[in-house]
Amino acid sequence: MTNVITFTPPSRINPQEARLGALLSCFAEHRRHGDDVFWLKENAEILNILECTETRPGDAALEAYSEFYQTVEKRLRFFPQYYRFFLSIILDLEDLGMPGNHGERIVYWALAQDLPRAELSDLQRMEAKRLMARRDAAMIDEDAQLEDRARYFMRRSDTFALPNKKAAYELTHLVFYLRARFETN
Repeated sequence: MTNVITFTPPSRINPQEARLGALLSCFAEHRRHGDDVFWLKENAEILNILECTETRPGDAALEAYSEFYQTVEKRLRFFPQYYRFFLSIILDLEDLGMPGNHGERIVYWALAQDLPRAELSDLQRMEAKRLMARRDAAMIDEDAQLEDRARYFMRRSDTFALPNKKAAYELTHLVFYLRARFETN
């Protein structure tokens, strides 16, 4: 038994930066095409989760979005109806460490186009307001009762007594949008 060779297998658990890189690469490059609205939605959600939880994926992980980041202004002008997705992705990328200032430019472009006023729901207006505030911009003709209506919706517990996916979705998002207000003040 003098010939026994010990084998130490490498850890199957990669460092967090590698795991986040694989996750973001999956969302950015392997699930859907970059011009698909569902790609925009999924990537906006995953990046916003990382930004809100202050989870920094590292430069290598963000590299999966470099081509999108460089072409975002052109894409936005072609698809202005998706400005909230574009803004969310770009602001999160910058806040997570991607160098550049496309976010501020497209915030002010969206304001100049008056895109937030075209929103049909309070939830969408709250999201637009939160996005603009992330670059210290205020919406034109801001609705003074917007936050009051959101809080009224949230206080109506009967809405949440029975399972209601739409109400739960809106409640979850409103919590983030209202929370952001207090962080920027």
